[in-house]
Amino acid sequence: HLKNVYRKEDWHDPDVVGEHDFSGHLPGGIYDVVPIEAPLKVLKRYPCLVFLGWNTMTREIYKKLTEYVEAGGHLLMSVPHLSTHTERAGELKLYRKGDFSELFGVKITGKHEARVTGVKSLNACSIPSYPTAEWGWVGDPKFIGEMTPAKVKLAGGQVLVGAQGRHALRKEEAEELPLLVEYSLGKGQAFLITTWDYPGARGVQEFVGAVLNAVYAGEQGQSSGPLQGRIRVNGSDRVRHAIYAQGGVTTVYLLNTDFDTAQSVTLWLGRKCVGAIEVPPAGLRLAYLAHGLALLPADKFVDVKEWYCKGDKHRITYTSLNAQKAVLVNLKRRTQRVLMGERSVSCASGESLNVPLRRLVDKDRKEFFARDFLDEPHVQWKGGSTPY
Repeated sequence: HLKNVYRKEDWHDPDVVGEHDFSGHLPGGIYDVVPIEAPLKVLKRYPCLVFLGWNTMTREIYKKLTEYVEAGGHLLMSVPHLSTHTERAGELKLYRKGDFSELFGVKITGKHEARVTGVKSLNACSIPSYPTAEWGWVGDPKFIGEMTPAKVKLAGGQVLVGAQGRHALRKEEAEELPLLVEYSLGKGQAFLITTWDYPGARGVQEFVGAVLNAVYAGEQGQSSGPLQGRIRVNGSDRVRHAIYAQGGVTTVYLLNTDFDTAQSVTLWLGRKCVGAIEVPPAGLRLAYLAHGLALLPADKFVDVKEWYCKGDKHRITYTSLNAQKAVLVNLKRRTQRVLMGERSVSCASGESLNVPLRRLVDKDRKEFFARDFLDEPHVQWKGGSTPY
């Protein structure tokens, strides 16, 4: 499933909903592979945890995940991740004999026979930005494959998705074969894919992939902390992005992984679009965000040293290896005045200005190479033959 993390969905995919398509760009731009041995305070840094590979459930892990969800986290697991067995062969040995009512609001009492089936949405997710309800009740089943549904007894959980193998089926019958269950615990939500199959099993790959895309899309609307204001990127999936905040300034890094052609993306701050940004082949573009302003230099050799703001007046101290232009965007509803270097500009609400950045080299990081260091010296060979 990881190979699809940065893949933009096809334009004709009916399961991609919303006015704009942010698929192919994760919330915050990157994901981390986190060991379950990490302390709870480390796990709490992540708004969402997803289990895809092997896991052997223990009392310590179960307790830690329960506390993570109670604190406001979002957790996605499958039934096999709740097994205590340590070898890949053999049947699952479910922790607590399948009683996961505390964490997932269900009790798993066994498994059904494998069957070819699709899925249908039954109830809307309690997180409005998760689009699982779009797998509508009317029409043919979606994501058809050979699955082994678990036998589920609800203990407070809500069935979001049920198995349906034919066009017409009563909702009550579909609820008897849940495939995705949600449970609210404390400030968070826990989601369990209730198949006996691992997420990578061939028969459930399309279904699990759709669940993951729903999680990625849903978490785009859940940003907080350094991502406050919902910084999002859409456009070419050849461009990777990452977001870091330090000293009151948030920096968005845009990296074009295509070595042959330039790629274009748009940067969104909440509902405001900063505009199209072209990233050169194998190149990097930066966007600096602070105090309701966005600064987009033309090349990557710019470093914002300090961004001071008082009211609607800004003073930006920077270094730039080259003389270049930058785009300044005012995201506030009132005019702001900006001093950069020796130049002061006034930027009206919603206005985008092209401003010059003169060459300013950091005194502590002066160039130390000769400009002709790549030039090959002329060599006069002696003798009658040319060496190879």
